[in-house]
Amino acid sequence: MKKYTRFVAVLLCAMMVMSFMLSAAFIITYADHNCIGHDCEICHDIQRCQQALKKTSLDAAVWVGLAVIELFYVLLIIDSCDNQTDDTLVSMKIKLSC
Repeated sequence: MKKYTRFVAVLLCAMMVMSFMLSAAFIITYADHNCIGHDCEICHDIQRCQQALKKTSLDAAVWVGLAVIELFYVLLIIDSCDNQTDDTLVSMKIKLSC
């Protein structure tokens, strides 16, 4: 099951990278096309590719930001747990006899 999950994750990442590359290649290829005006299908397709790239990059930035904040909180929790020492009279070697 673990191998299947890893395979699916790698496949999804590869598909995202391919969609980035193909969208960018389409924009670069047709950037200097012979535009017919307001109803130009190529211009609409270029605009859709640009919107997809912007939305995906914004979503990725949000997820990375959330991951960084979560990592910061985890490190704070680990640091606060490490600083707690249980100081007892025995551990401090204090003699309790009169």
